[in-house]
Amino acid sequence: MTQHQRAPGLPLLYTVEEVARALRCSEHYVRTQARAGRWPHVRMAREAPHFTVVDVEAVLELHRAPAPASTTGLVPRSATYRRRRAGPNIGV
Repeated sequence: MTQHQRAPGLPLLYTVEEVARALRCSEHYVRTQARAGRWPHVRMAREAPHFTVVDVEAVLELHRAPAPASTTGLVPRSATYRRRRAGPNIGV
């Protein structure tokens, strides 16, 4: 993102173009998400939306993918999972 001059005590505002470049998505997508209210943003009068650092961090958190649940790919309730978890059946 480019360097801007800002007044002391005020948050730095990024444009739609800057946010799109940083998030590697289209400007249209950024505008659509802001207009629909799905992304936090600042709108002054009828100008295009602007974003603070906190807004961009919130957007990233909204789109964070969950960590893989299991390294084996087996869900806890499957029969195979229960057999493997129980261990070897000695003397059966």
